Amino acid sequence: MGVDTEMAAFEITYTVDHDSFLEFVSTFNSETEKQFSQFKGLSTNEIEFKVFNSGRLNFFLKLEGRLAGYAFLVHKNHHVVNFGLVITPIYQRLGYGPLLLRYLINWARNAGYKKIWGACFDDNETALRLYKKLGFKFEGIFLNEEKTAQDGKETYRHLYSLAMYFGRNEGSSYEYFIDKFKNLYENL
Repeated sequence: MGVDTEMAAFEITYTVDHDSFLEFVSTFNSETEKQFSQFKGLSTNEIEFKVFNSGRLNFFLKLEGRLAGYAFLVHKNHHVVNFGLVITPIYQRLGYGPLLLRYLINWARNAGYKKIWGACFDDNETALRLYKKLGFKFEGIFLNEEKTAQDGKETYRHLYSLAMYFGRNEGSSYEYFIDKFKNLYENL
């Protein structure tokens, strides 16, 4: 089914019925599953538990009544929250990912968190460009995080840690680190 290139009317909710969510997950293509590996290898019951019973604060993006995106925040400590985000393939690259991520950033800032962070595989250049554009700072690399096969050869994917800081101390604790790794991050 085709999608207009203009943004459709949307709403962001905190709840959705389980069947709608599982239908949403079933729309993921192999690339979406590769980049959003939260549900990799999980049964339907395990996915439902992870989303609805694991202490996540969920955000569901609905377009014209249809579930098109999912994001979550996980409280790490009194000042840090972790996020994850995925848009169903037919709505990718239409501006809904940035819209939902900005919503998460504003929610975290307004809730008093000082840092929001996420992780992204090194081959997800679309997400990396978005995080950079929105002001996320590169924090580190988890080398050889996922084993995969490419062109019949065993290889590994690396996971980048990226964060955005809010408040008075913004930037003060990591400027040296950012300068040291500047070439790596700018050459993505």
